[in-house]
Amino acid sequence: MFSFIIAERGWMNMSKRFGIEIKRARKGAGFTQEQAAEALNVSVRTYAKYEGGEILPCDDMVAAMMQVFDNPCLGYTYLSQESEVGRLILPKIGKLPGVAAGAMQYHIALAEASSDSMKLEKICCDDKIDAYEALAIQPLIDKIFELAGRGLTLWLTCPKRTQKKNRPAATERL
Repeated sequence: MFSFIIAERGWMNMSKRFGIEIKRARKGAGFTQEQAAEALNVSVRTYAKYEGGEILPCDDMVAAMMQVFDNPCLGYTYLSQESEVGRLILPKIGKLPGVAAGAMQYHIALAEASSDSMKLEKICCDDKIDAYEALAIQPLIDKIFELAGRGLTLWLTCPKRTQKKNRPAATERL
């Protein structure tokens, strides 16, 4: 019983944090709570509970929010904070940098992963990994995971994803 209460409280804290992200996405898209609720086909009261962290939206609702608010970061946040599976498999992205910094971070991670590709191929070529190779492969896998995180970061920060509708991206020439 006691561990259930602790787990429940931890879940509520996470839901409150996600509620803040929902509110940030809505405001970033220029919606009022009423407009968001209407676009998502839920009551204003239910929508307010999502933002307040009182209830956690289901996967389908988060997907709809991503589309309505044009904010894929909301989906990443949902999976990485609210889904046990997402927490286990998604790469960490940290604070989203600007597009140029994101591109440079991706390029550095790509160079590091590429420099180790021959080592990885040598270990994996026979489709068997012995105890020594298991130790050697982990840092290589970590670099690939870092590359995946940097690629996801770049995708989330690219101008097509972050620009407002009918406004040019900062990287476009007028």
